Amino acid sequence: MANLSEMPVEVLNNIFSFIAGPPLGKYDVQKRRAHCLSAISKVCRCFHTIIRPLLFDNITISFGRGPTKAVQLMRSLEEHPELVKRVRNITVYFGYSGKVSHSNGNELLKVVSDVQCLTINTIYGDAPFKPHFLDKNPMSKLRTIKVFDDQLRMTGMQEYIRIPQVQQFSFACPFLGEFPQTEKQTSNLLALDLDIQFHIPANTLGKVLSMCPRIKHLRCAIPGNRTLDGRNNQTIGVSSPVSPKEISEALANAQDSLEKLELVHCECRWGGHDNSKMDLSMMKTLKYIYSPHWVFGTGYEYGIKSGLYKFLPASLEELSIHFQDLRSATGFSPYLKPDYEDHFRKEKMEYGLHGEAIWILQLVDHKDRYLPLLRTLKFTGGSDYDSNPLPWWKPHKHVVESLREVGIGFMRRVQEDDC
Repeated sequence: MANLSEMPVEVLNNIFSFIAGPPLGKYDVQKRRAHCLSAISKVCRCFHTIIRPLLFDNITISFGRGPTKAVQLMRSLEEHPELVKRVRNITVYFGYSGKVSHSNGNELLKVVSDVQCLTINTIYGDAPFKPHFLDKNPMSKLRTIKVFDDQLRMTGMQEYIRIPQVQQFSFACPFLGEFPQTEKQTSNLLALDLDIQFHIPANTLGKVLSMCPRIKHLRCAIPGNRTLDGRNNQTIGVSSPVSPKEISEALANAQDSLEKLELVHCECRWGGHDNSKMDLSMMKTLKYIYSPHWVFGTGYEYGIKSGLYKFLPASLEELSIHFQDLRSATGFSPYLKPDYEDHFRKEKMEYGLHGEAIWILQLVDHKDRYLPLLRTLKFTGGSDYDSNPLPWWKPHKHVVESLREVGIGFMRRVQEDDC
């Protein structure tokens, strides 16, 4: 029987690289992978030689009040400069936000010049992390940044967005302060992912998009003015009524580049709906839309989406509408008022959802003129049968056949709620 240690180095390297795996962004997963590789490297000198470089491909390091493994990591990088080039993905956690831990974090990030994906997590700190490392290490190969910082202000967010080589950003921050802007500030950003537990004001989103002329993908919670928990800056509600019109105006700043739009409904408390409709007819490149149903309707009935085809972009290829848990404005949904409690009855929900057939058939009749590229219409919803109507409703056979005749496939999928 062949001994594992006698196998060719190339084969062993390939085997161990599967254990290392890609970065998943989850601290516990990466930690287990590192511990597993570290244990295998102690089997013999051959394994140690092969595995040690793999340990530096994806680094997860935590800075706290006392001595940390960051000191050992810095020493290893200083003693073995060839390992610096191995670092492609690095995740930095700050257990507390003191000047010492932030300073040490910056010192480490000044060294790793070949990083492609950087994750910074100071979500439980009392001061934002400032990326001073960029002054000495521009990280020319950096393409993705993920920032989780509940103290980050709009000026700090702008600093990250302006990094010229970065193409993908993920932010989890409460959008504190005002977003500064000048006509000369631009970004090469292609994708922006804003954590759905925080809401960016519509006017701020418009400013962000205006400095990203190349952006193709946007994912965020429904924009709105949020109410924060003063203790930890977590969003606990949205203070003003949601305004699809203001959302449309913000998205218009990306009308020449945006291809994929995902507007996600979260479980914050809303201040109602201003009865406006989202109009995306000005978008020139938008191919995919995912959004809650109520951004396309006014009033408080399902069937008030008549003429929806006029408000969608001609470039659209797939429309995915999510029917989330419908509750009163004192609860989670911005769509129903408190005096509409009788809508929770199954009969009312079924009747209201049948109104969806009206705008669907209108879309069929006007497809050639308004939506020539549309190929997929999808309804999704949560699995809570007591409050979510989608599991009870299926389109009439005539509706599905009409869609099929004009080349549009219909999909209905019951799923767990996004939040």
